[in-house]
Amino acid sequence: MAHALLWSSLQQRARITQLRTPRQSSGVRAPICRRQTPARAQSTTSAPAAPAAVGRSYVNFEANPEHFQRVIARLAAAHNGATSADVSATSTFEDPAPPVAAPAQKPWTGILAGLLGGHRSEDIPVPQDLTVDDGSPLHRCVVMFTATWCGPCSMVYKELQHASGLLTTGLRRPAAILVIDVDAHSQLATQMGIKALPTLLYLGADTGKAPLFTQGPVSSGFILDMLDRAEDYGGHDLAAKWLKL
Repeated sequence: MAHALLWSSLQQRARITQLRTPRQSSGVRAPICRRQTPARAQSTTSAPAAPAAVGRSYVNFEANPEHFQRVIARLAAAHNGATSADVSATSTFEDPAPPVAAPAQKPWTGILAGLLGGHRSEDIPVPQDLTVDDGSPLHRCVVMFTATWCGPCSMVYKELQHASGLLTTGLRRPAAILVIDVDAHSQLATQMGIKALPTLLYLGADTGKAPLFTQGPVSSGFILDMLDRAEDYGGHDLAAKWLKL
């Protein structure tokens, strides 16, 4: 009995020793599986598209209905994404009249100009590069309806001159500035429904939106800000009810 227990104990120890002994490797290493990094796809993103051509500013202080019609065509071209305005269409306004002189400064308007921020200096010359209508698309325009007998119109006239000078600095987007005399072009004034002077009409490129307008004296800074608003919120649908600000 003792021998049997001893033999059983020896067999159990031999089995434990066999389990603890490390197995000999066969000398052949299993292949190592390396993670394959996918090849970098070549970028197919094209270079950023060139910005759309921006129109050239245009200033005319002796504008007639033909000039007005051309600016409307330039606004429509910007809305349609055209590269130039189609000015071949027959104008819906009266035939162009001879240009008229700028409104004269009244003796008593100097006081009002000082109170309202106007300029008492001599007329500011319009830069020559702004007097050419090249027919390029435009996104905004301001038109002032005036008369030579209108005192407040003289102040706004000088503010428009100052605004036209700021257009050449490059800090403002291009715009058109027109001044139309209601006495010389009464038919156009009647068609537009002008009843008070000065009336400033701010036009945008959108054909489905009404233009913005103001009446009375305004500063050059206000005019430029209104041009920004007209570009974003206004249009040149002259048949729609104008938005007064």
